[in-house]
Amino acid sequence: MKTHIVKPALLGLISTALLLCGGCVSRVSKATYPEAWSAPKQVSAAQCPALAGRYGNAGESAPGTKAFFCGSHSQLRGTWCGQTALSQNIGDRHSGDWVELRQPDDDTLLIVSSDPTVAVQELHQKSGDFSCSNGVLERHLRVGSFSNGDNSTKSNPALGAVNTVMGAAMAVTYASGGVRTLNRRFSKAADGSLVMSVSQTEGGMLLLIPYHEQEQTYVRWTPATTTSAEAATSPALTEAAAPATDLPADHVGLFEAMNGKMWSKVKVTNLDGAPVNTQARYPGTSIAMEPGTHWIQVGAATTHVMPLRDLDTKYAFVMETVAGHRYRMADRPSTCLAPGNIDAAIASSSIYHARVAVIDEAPGAQPRTVELDALCSSAHTYDCAAGADGEAA
Repeated sequence: MKTHIVKPALLGLISTALLLCGGCVSRVSKATYPEAWSAPKQVSAAQCPALAGRYGNAGESAPGTKAFFCGSHSQLRGTWCGQTALSQNIGDRHSGDWVELRQPDDDTLLIVSSDPTVAVQELHQKSGDFSCSNGVLERHLRVGSFSNGDNSTKSNPALGAVNTVMGAAMAVTYASGGVRTLNRRFSKAADGSLVMSVSQTEGGMLLLIPYHEQEQTYVRWTPATTTSAEAATSPALTEAAAPATDLPADHVGLFEAMNGKMWSKVKVTNLDGAPVNTQARYPGTSIAMEPGTHWIQVGAATTHVMPLRDLDTKYAFVMETVAGHRYRMADRPSTCLAPGNIDAAIASSSIYHARVAVIDEAPGAQPRTVELDALCSSAHTYDCAAGADGEAA
């Protein structure tokens, strides 16, 4: 009897809510293509558009673009949060000042960053990374409304399973659920700029009330410009000087910011102490070094077991950098302490001599291990400076 009383009451509340909101909740926001922008370039609808070229990574949204729904605390898959970086929209990663797109064939799209530490991203139409229709290259993503993560087409299967279970639980608990779709369509404008039409739609049930949301806008990227100073110092920046296979990483040496299975800190300076990089821009990325001789510091967190103490061990050494080579520590640095009382050793400012092994990987050659003289410390002397003559100071 009690159940028969509750059900009509609940249905009455739902019916009232649906009547008050006109049967469903709907929100539509569409920005128009700006008249000040160059018109889209006419291409054959039967083939992928020719997008190859170098563009500034910072984009410009169409005037009147309203903020899309992006979730409150964590990134939801299938959402566009106003990101105007080309590297994040056509690819799924960070980048430098410019992005170069290469299309060796209709199935392949290569995304090259001006930052030599960012790996080249390779997308394939046959793998479902993108599609081509009506002269537009499209990246399409369709996910559940409770799906967390980034907008890469290939998500983590384990994370996806967890999100599915959690989403189903939330849908049952709150009588809510839906599907979100993100479409990013890229084409060329008549003036050579790259234009993206981005739309985000979502529909489903919210507290048993049907809802529908649709948001759309445009973003454009202009061709990258190169100053004469940049061209003189970085041949990779010059179109004429860079063949189709040329990459920014070919012009620098890369020191991997990974030490075994543990993240490490890397600092690079010239021999006169002028900084080259302070440390990797993002966790686990490499340090780019111009060819020449550099003073390198590699630090790694270590632990003294008995008694338990956390240390920050640093090794410093001089190394010659060759363009196109990759370098990394062969072994995880061990602690560099005087024997005896651990607290007294940590409190000291002693610097010790040691030997380190660095792996040198050259293109088309077998990796080789180079042993170098180094200075090391696991105490409070955190930076080992180099004098003008390259000797430790």
